[in-house]
Amino acid sequence: METATLYYEPNETTIAAIEEARSGKELETLDLDNFKSFVDSL
Repeated sequence: METATLYYEPNETTIAAIEEARSGKELETLDLDNFKSFVDSL
């Protein structure tokens, strides 16, 4: 019995987002003391 292998290659936008997330450059600090205010502001 043969098993099919599924391979997914992300597009350029997804690759850029992954690289940004891994770099940590654009990380924001979340102040948990004011979390409700933060959620309300979204």
